[in-house]
Amino acid sequence: MLADRSLVDAYLANREAVLLHDVFRIYLHHMLGDRWPGVNQSLVDAYRSIADGSWSQLNPEHGYMWRHLSHHLHEAGQDEELGRTLASAEYVVKKAAEFGSESLSMDRIVIDRVARPESLTWSTTRALTGNGYLLHGLTSSPEIAATLLASVLRQEADPAMVVRLRELVGSHGFDIRWSLTEPRSPGHIGAVTTVAATESVLASGGEDGILRIWDLRSRTLTHQQRGHTGWIYAVAISPDGSRIASAGDDGTLRLWNLQTGEPTGVMFGHQRRVRSLAFTTDGRLVSGAEDGRICLWDVKNTGLIRTMTSATPVWAVAVGMADSLVAAAGEDEFLRLYDLAEGRLVEERVAHRDWIRALIFADDHLVSGSGDKTIAVWRVSESRLLPVRRIETSSRVRSVQISAQSDLILAAGEDAAISAYSTEGLVGQAAAPATVDWIRAICLLPGGRVLAGCEDGSIRIWEDGEFPALSEGTNTTWSAAFGSGTALLGRADGTVEIRDLSTGELSRSVPAGDGRVWDLRANPATAIAACGDGIVRLWSMSDDWTLRLNEQERRTWAVAINRYGTRAAASSAGGRVRVWELPSGRELCEFHAHEGRIRSMAFNAAGDVLVTGGGEGTARVWRVPEGQQLTEMTRAGSWVRTVAIDAGGERVALGCGPGDIYVHDLGAAEAVQLFGHSGRVLMIGFTEDPNVLVSAAADGTVRSWSVSTQKQLAQIRADASLQCAAFSTDDEMIIAGSAGGTLAVRIPRRAETDEEF
Repeated sequence: MLADRSLVDAYLANREAVLLHDVFRIYLHHMLGDRWPGVNQSLVDAYRSIADGSWSQLNPEHGYMWRHLSHHLHEAGQDEELGRTLASAEYVVKKAAEFGSESLSMDRIVIDRVARPESLTWSTTRALTGNGYLLHGLTSSPEIAATLLASVLRQEADPAMVVRLRELVGSHGFDIRWSLTEPRSPGHIGAVTTVAATESVLASGGEDGILRIWDLRSRTLTHQQRGHTGWIYAVAISPDGSRIASAGDDGTLRLWNLQTGEPTGVMFGHQRRVRSLAFTTDGRLVSGAEDGRICLWDVKNTGLIRTMTSATPVWAVAVGMADSLVAAAGEDEFLRLYDLAEGRLVEERVAHRDWIRALIFADDHLVSGSGDKTIAVWRVSESRLLPVRRIETSSRVRSVQISAQSDLILAAGEDAAISAYSTEGLVGQAAAPATVDWIRAICLLPGGRVLAGCEDGSIRIWEDGEFPALSEGTNTTWSAAFGSGTALLGRADGTVEIRDLSTGELSRSVPAGDGRVWDLRANPATAIAACGDGIVRLWSMSDDWTLRLNEQERRTWAVAINRYGTRAAASSAGGRVRVWELPSGRELCEFHAHEGRIRSMAFNAAGDVLVTGGGEGTARVWRVPEGQQLTEMTRAGSWVRTVAIDAGGERVALGCGPGDIYVHDLGAAEAVQLFGHSGRVLMIGFTEDPNVLVSAAADGTVRSWSVSTQKQLAQIRADASLQCAAFSTDDEMIIAGSAGGTLAVRIPRRAETDEEF
């Protein structure tokens, strides 16, 4: 009878459960009237009798009560007990380990209904449940405890609970030494990778993992929501303007109410980072990810409808032709069309000479933008890709838009400019300030205004020939290094903070140049920094000695210095490397190392071997000062973000863009591969034991690994997303910098055998 009246949401036969529609639940609530609190109290008391005096002792087989205890305590009027329960480290850690991070998010929804006093108990409760999203992907109690400890140290919390969390971490978890908190800011911290808008509302996401919602009329931030771990690469707004979809490094799709910013659902189905989202006109959602899957979703019921597969990681999707076609492209040069109703591939062809990151439909045309510095226009009638024209641009294209009349194409990319093209060619251009390196995303508004998400964290509006900022980026830590008993933090404002390694207290600040400190390295005597103005600066940690190098370059992406401070190296945007003798600054050699950007370099201790990692997916080992290439390691389709070499120069580790780590014994044919990270690897380092490796990634996690067994030993999520990290072999310490602040942790003590982990 209930099903006939659409009052049953679901029948779960495997769980012997019926889910009632909210209307019927409200009716039952009404029928019980004043007896409602007593009924909930009776249920709570029945379970309390088997919980052995503490809710953390309740057997996990009682899954219903673990998931819904907060609700029933609140409905029974037991808010004080609710607060104590959710402030218990044992209870929260056990619940997250057994039932996942989303269970704490449900608790947070309940406590938001409580008229709670300002007290240490309730601030602790808010700290624990509010940071539950950071536990995504964590399964062991020490990992969960360490992650919660890292988050609550940035907030007001009960000292006794902090002590208990440390006890739950134990000796084999990451030991947190100190934490610094960044001031909250309305603007993004790090690159803005995606923007979507209606006439009055803007949604943006980026490197800091925070979804922001803006009122375009008042040009103010209205909501900022945390839920993702790692970068947010895609946001989309539903055609009816009711919801926002977001996705990124963590592989989840999250749904949000456009007006309130509140979360409304989570969808799981991808195994790698999700790069692109597109709504159909009837409100379904299409996602494309680096696992090569293109998925169609029912957002109303948060369910997967259909999956299509690509032969390559997918970086862009678009829906068009009255929702009949999906276009997908990515890491290779191919453009593919799928029949949305059936999920079958109907057309594929080579469309460009490099990756494709941008797609958009307009009537019966499709526009694609590529790393080959071209925009292509295709006619897609009859489910075919017929070339119409090709536009040559001045840089690699990251985003494209097309006007409602299809007479104007807009493009943005790595020249930090928005360019407008008609059939006659370039008709307009707006250049961002010199502090902006790339424009990663653009969105076209009614009236011809263009919104741009920029690399420096700003969101800019191009209108009437002007290019002002809707919001500026935020100063934060972008690079880190270790000196002798000190931690060095390179900031977005061009300064380097030198802090006491044991306490985190600021000792002094060093002006390092204009713009962001992109890379920072140090040894006990000398520090070297690559700054936003392209100049490499070196200074002594003990006296007034300074040196300026690479002054002819507009951008220096990576620097390196050897352990003994006798050699320094820097990479330019064109793939060239320069090496200098220290302290004289005499140039020893210059050579072409890679095609395109070199994002990381590392010397061996002596400084006669240099490893470089390139954006084309290779790492190369060089003899210096001869500039002789010794070997090459290729990671096809996976750009090398960071490199490390052990002290003896015998083993090299590569951290790659998709999150994979490769460890090479020089001279051996095969590499050891380590899986686990879901975001780009920002740092890797060898401990004194060459079998143990440490890493940090944009997914917010810091991890230790056994190379011989190819197993992860321990991890902690330092924050939702990391921007930088550094490792000291001498101190066995890691510095991790994020949007929320900076964390200093000591790596776990190893067991006698890896199996003990």
